[in-house]
Amino acid sequence: MRKLNQIVGAVALMTVACGPGPQEGGETTSAESVSQSVVGASCDPSLPQPSGCGYGEYCSTATSTCVDVAPAECSNFATYPPTWNKVVGQDGVRGPVIYSVTPVLWGPHLFCMSDRDTVRARVKVYATQAGELPSTTETLAFDFFRPSGSVIAGNLLITGYSMSNNGQSAEFNLSICVPPMTTTITMGLRALNGNSVCATFNK
Repeated sequence: MRKLNQIVGAVALMTVACGPGPQEGGETTSAESVSQSVVGASCDPSLPQPSGCGYGEYCSTATSTCVDVAPAECSNFATYPPTWNKVVGQDGVRGPVIYSVTPVLWGPHLFCMSDRDTVRARVKVYATQAGELPSTTETLAFDFFRPSGSVIAGNLLITGYSMSNNGQSAEFNLSICVPPMTTTITMGLRALNGNSVCATFNK
């Protein structure tokens, strides 16, 4: 297995300064706590995200302050550009927020055929209400956007799904198959009524 290095760019804020993964038990984040923007305010990254930060924000482990999720500015969304924003969500509905996409592996893996490399990332997301995120991937509403702009159901690419914090936190592996000669790939991921993210990885 070859170690991944994430390139510097807009996604760096999301992947390097992201908070910890969902935790079983502990304090529960209420819908009221993710309503008002508090960018720059102090927060506790050891708590479930967004850890008192506003909707569309998360608590940075690097600074222990609230920061915005990174904007989705890759060509994956050229055909279906994001219209979500942190003020009203998507058409007035505040869906789940993807706040972290970090590399896990790039290389041979049973997820793909032997003539393809598996590129895998760990995705972390939070919701505004208890029970909003499902306990299994069958009803998980995420779309994956290829670099070409085509879209497939994200739950077909998901393994290692874990839900916690009364259905307000979840994380999972997202895997895709690429030719072995590929050296750079950009993933696009969008939550239903939630934000879109771009994550670019180098082999």
